[in-house]
Amino acid sequence: MTQTVQLRDAAGSPLERYTVFGEVVGVHLDERFILPDGRVDTAALRPIARMGYLDEYSAVDAVFHMTRPG
Repeated sequence: MTQTVQLRDAAGSPLERYTVFGEVVGVHLDERFILPDGRVDTAALRPIARMGYLDEYSAVDAVFHMTRPG
């Protein structure tokens, strides 16, 4: 963990909600998910993401590319 930030509402009042930031210092990855160019096949890993509510999650099963706006 590198930093914990207390969130605020639209009026600037502190909430009992926090965002925690950290630094990845190492990973262990099954070599089956490493593409020939050395990148990770994220869709094949099917990572789980927490959604906005208490019981909603999503699995990543597709990846697409989008050009960043200038």
